[in-house]
Amino acid sequence: MILAGDIGGTNARLAFFDVVEGHFRLISASVFQSREYSGLDQIVSRFVDTSNLHPDAACFGVAGPVRNGRVEASNLPWIIDSRRLADELKLKTAMLINDLEANAWGIATLDPKDVISLNQVKGNPVGNQAVISAGTGLGEAGMYWDGSRHHVFASEGGHSD
Repeated sequence: MILAGDIGGTNARLAFFDVVEGHFRLISASVFQSREYSGLDQIVSRFVDTSNLHPDAACFGVAGPVRNGRVEASNLPWIIDSRRLADELKLKTAMLINDLEANAWGIATLDPKDVISLNQVKGNPVGNQAVISAGTGLGEAGMYWDGSRHHVFASEGGHSD
């Protein structure tokens, strides 16, 4: 059972997934108003308790730079620490990654029906890609092409002058 979260300045979306034949199957999901809670720990505890499920693994995409398993949230007065979350969940580790980095990792899993083309591009384009998302802030991530595959990297470009 995987506990996944998309943690932003406005909403914290949490979900439990089971892996079935290599695909993720949604088990339970909830949306919390981030500013109504003192921290992610409180939201995670509430979600796990009300779901009556226990994760085997946990990963949270968080709006803000992740440094050494810690995030000082960009749009919230929160400090999120992966070790504290792991202890709360009774797991060996809980992962924190940048929220747009999480989006970039998910792009390769999209089916053609999940994508809407804004521009018609001829051929099969390859090269670097960017993921940009306007929400409470302006999130950015990149994917550089090494000649055979994309490599994802986080960016806090929305905080640059």
